[in-house]
Amino acid sequence: HWAESFHMQLYPKSNIREFSSKLFAESDPTKFSSTVEEYMAKIETLARQLLELLTEGLGLEPTLFNHYVEQERMMSMRFNLYPPCPQPDLAIGLRAHTDPHLLTILHQDEIAGLQVHIDDQWITVKPRPNCFVVNVGDLFQVLSNTKYKSVLHRAAVNGTSKRLSLACFLNPPLSATVEAPPELITPERPQ
Repeated sequence: HWAESFHMQLYPKSNIREFSSKLFAESDPTKFSSTVEEYMAKIETLARQLLELLTEGLGLEPTLFNHYVEQERMMSMRFNLYPPCPQPDLAIGLRAHTDPHLLTILHQDEIAGLQVHIDDQWITVKPRPNCFVVNVGDLFQVLSNTKYKSVLHRAAVNGTSKRLSLACFLNPPLSATVEAPPELITPERPQ
């Protein structure tokens, strides 16, 4: 992998303040930690709204899946740096994968690198200013009984520009049983 990253947990127990005190020991670590906490609070609100809209799109009561993201929810974030690569055709920033989460909300800079696998081709997702990329994760694919798909994607690198992205992940508690509701199970679409 031609990338650097660090991962921080927000819920159930945040390690942001501890992490920032190590990362910014010479300066004011609370500035970073409070900024991250504020950002994640807004992302959490957005994630809940998206979860309800996606649920409504399935023809279900919008709040049906809210119990997965209340109280014991899990939320984390990963900062990614993809530096310029001297041989981008021989390296990858992040291998091809699907996200194991409910939802991923990705904020990326203006440098293209995210690619999705569609019809046996890798398609580059052009970054748009002030926009997020939202990926349905494997767990939401299960909840939707595969009506929504968790897309295979990767991060490519380039030889001239560094690329930054910030991925936020929404998950149910580890103790949750994730399964499609009976309304989505049919003879044509068994579980």
